[in-house]
Amino acid sequence: MSTPEGTFARQYAVSAVEALRTAARGPQRPLSALQSVRHAVWAAQKAEIFWIEAARDEGASWEDIAQARGTSRQNELQAQRRRDRAAEIEPIDRWLQRRLLALRNEERRKRRGTTENTETGFQTGG
Repeated sequence: MSTPEGTFARQYAVSAVEALRTAARGPQRPLSALQSVRHAVWAAQKAEIFWIEAARDEGASWEDIAQARGTSRQNELQAQRRRDRAAEIEPIDRWLQRRLLALRNEERRKRRGTTENTETGFQTGG
């Protein structure tokens, strides 16, 4: 099942791959290549964050995620706390989080077969 998190993760992964391709096939300009690699690392980290969220939404435990990433459960929990704090101060991440939350809530309502009355805020069976 496709999730909003998985969609964002794939978009960032594609961005990372394209940045690495730019660094690999361009002329040998170290500073330009470093910028491309920096963008690739940033995009790969964002993709990883969204894949972690997608895995959690699908029911993966922190143990499962830690094993997939080759770390410990404690390390994953600490990393999540750091990500939560960092997202509080990054405006673009806050926008993405709001959008992601809206998409996630919409998906959950669809699965439950409920709709929300925008005037009252009450949910009704659909």
